[in-house]
Amino acid sequence: MKILYIKANGEYHEAQERGVQDPKLIEGRNLPVCKINKLMFGRYQVDYYEAAYDTNRSFNSDNGKPNVRLILYPSGIEEVKFKY
Repeated sequence: MKILYIKANGEYHEAQERGVQDPKLIEGRNLPVCKINKLMFGRYQVDYYEAAYDTNRSFNSDNGKPNVRLILYPSGIEEVKFKY
């Protein structure tokens, strides 16, 4: 079971793997990496990593830590889309 996206507080958080390029840009900058993990008691953790510019597409943050981390609680979650 894979989480495709979560809608919380009116914002969509879409799971994004590394190495996917932004179709709007000709230069081929990669989209930010977004990882979504299910926590206990209906909470979700959303980690955003900045897109990397190097050829091996490694993470651009220090020591593999996310640039932004959100903890979403059940009261703010409006929709969760799964893929089986």
